[in-house]
Amino acid sequence: MQTPAPMPAPSPSLSLPLSIADWPAVSALFDDGRDLDAASRRAWLDALRREQPRLARQVGGLLAAQNDEAPAAAHDPRPAH
Repeated sequence: MQTPAPMPAPSPSLSLPLSIADWPAVSALFDDGRDLDAASRRAWLDALRREQPRLARQVGGLLAAQNDEAPAAAHDPRPAH
């Protein structure tokens, strides 16, 4: 019998669990933040942390995770679908 592979640890920047009730707001905020340049994003996240700290943790974690994966994705030789 084969032992299943362990589950990967969640990104330390993500605050889990994400409530399904929060997802529409987190998703919209993520889209807003993703469209900003780095300096504007930092200022925007600082304001969001003051106004909506719980959502800011989720959004900040998602944006950080995207940035962590962006360099690898940019060099991925597989064609985009």
